[in-house]
Amino acid sequence: MRKKLAANFNISWHLLSHVKVGGKTTHSCWFAVRPPLYSDLVAMPQNSIASLINYSHYLPLHSATAEALTLDDLLSFHLPDQLVAIPNRFTKNQLCMRRLQASELWSAWDIPSWVPTPPSRLQALQWMESLPPLKSLLAMADACSPFLNLPSVALQSLELPCLEVLPLDPRGTWLLSLRRWLPNTWTDGVDIADKAAKADTASIPKQLWNLRITLPLNSPSLLLERLWGFL
Repeated sequence: MRKKLAANFNISWHLLSHVKVGGKTTHSCWFAVRPPLYSDLVAMPQNSIASLINYSHYLPLHSATAEALTLDDLLSFHLPDQLVAIPNRFTKNQLCMRRLQASELWSAWDIPSWVPTPPSRLQALQWMESLPPLKSLLAMADACSPFLNLPSVALQSLELPCLEVLPLDPRGTWLLSLRRWLPNTWTDGVDIADKAAKADTASIPKQLWNLRITLPLNSPSLLLERLWGFL
């Protein structure tokens, strides 16, 4: 079938394995590319299941079996629900086994962490059956992009708009929890510079903290001075 399509539509077929592009599964996928829109890919360092495991998940105290995958194996695309042997100090043979959770399956398919994780493992497995790994799709796009003659714009030619800086409120800083204003008079540029350049052996600038407390609360600083004596 692939040979017939290649002859009729002038395309070439390329088998891309997930492992070659740094994936953690045994998935392989055929891509149809019209020549010469393809450059061979450089093999990436091989990963394994070890980089998928989230050790915060509960580990059932069951001894591992011979059929379980180890952390050095790849996740089988045809058996993604297979048990994985994970180190555990509380078992006799220092191993236990469990299936990968939905978030781990999501990571095996190279889905970014900001994408919401499916609520169940079953939905994650369904996605894996209908969608190639993301790294495979991106690698094929990178292999073809140099031949597409797409327009490019140098970053140096872009003019970024100036950020609008809001003026300081003359009343100071609004302290939401206290529902009061902290006046700007609590410090000035000289105090801030002195604090930034303070040596490790210099004294603590207690006056700055005193003002931050006394100004919003309209309280005398004498009480704070006594409190500093206990610290």
